[in-house]
Amino acid sequence: GASHDFQARLAFAPPPPRQAVPLTVADGFLVKDAKPCRAIVLAADSTPGEWTAAEELRDHVREISGAELPISLAPYCSYQRVVAVGFDNRLPLPLRRSAFGKLDDQELVIKPAGNTLLLAGGTPQATLYAVYEFLHRLGVRWYSPEYTKTPKARDIAIPLETICYSPPVTGRTLNAGNQATKAWLARNRLTTVA
Repeated sequence: GASHDFQARLAFAPPPPRQAVPLTVADGFLVKDAKPCRAIVLAADSTPGEWTAAEELRDHVREISGAELPISLAPYCSYQRVVAVGFDNRLPLPLRRSAFGKLDDQELVIKPAGNTLLLAGGTPQATLYAVYEFLHRLGVRWYSPEYTKTPKARDIAIPLETICYSPPVTGRTLNAGNQATKAWLARNRLTTVA
């Protein structure tokens, strides 16, 4: 399973790569034959939580497929096929925040459109939840802070349908004792621990 220093990543966002990593051209895929087909792109003003979401996506996709998706900031992004983590005014009109109306604080959006897959939400926390929902749909399960079930696949397809989801209960709590970590709680979309 993937183990991460979640707290440190919330406090620091590394600079974007300056050199473009070559991508495999395969429409409809995130990864094809264990090679990256898309880059992860963040808005220039992305939050530490959105950086964490991008890194979690990159790390878990690498665990699944062996392919590492490059992360880039929108102003410096030269890639044609991207996964947008969070909203940005540089996105095509149907993928900008204004296209979704008012989003609840924990509402998430997973939307494919053209060469872009959008993973975003009403808040940076909801954007993180959008990434975790996407990974969950790929078969990733975080059963405990120490055990993550990660499927193996050489190909990861882009979903065809749009997913908009707002949890019916906004305060989700688990009495997990001292073993629950902030990363594990976030990955399971729990908001608090008792």
